[in-house]
Amino acid sequence: MAPVAEATYQSLIPGSLELAASGRPQPGGWRNSICALPGQLQGRRPAFRSMTAGLRVTGGEACATARPEAVLFGAISDPRLRVIRPIPLKVAREGEQTRVQWVDTDTVASGGTLTGAMEKFGARLCALFHELVDSRSLDEDRARLLEVLAEHIAFRPA
Repeated sequence: MAPVAEATYQSLIPGSLELAASGRPQPGGWRNSICALPGQLQGRRPAFRSMTAGLRVTGGEACATARPEAVLFGAISDPRLRVIRPIPLKVAREGEQTRVQWVDTDTVASGGTLTGAMEKFGARLCALFHELVDSRSLDEDRARLLEVLAEHIAFRPA
């Protein structure tokens, strides 16, 4: 059974306040132009109605997580490069670390937060792209990897 919490609240007491400069008399209990509601002076408690309402709190699958299962990445910090097509990343939590993975290239990065993991992913992706572009010869797997990267990343026009 889900835990139940009870809450109470106090309704405001309707009233009006006339300022001393208005020339109208003030209600009894108000002295020396103190701006306070009647019943709050001289230690008296104002009359109020209390209401109790039931509040249901459930846990488990009913609560949504703040961490998405997938994100579209497009934040490369290298000024020479730009993202021309968003990169789909899977997001997972492993212990205290958040892990992002681009399945098509099997590129992975981890960080304490989702933002930290994506920053590391962006840095790793830039380094990989530059390494593959600058390479004089590529084997078949690395050539395919460069093709996939080139569908998503390009050099900025000069």
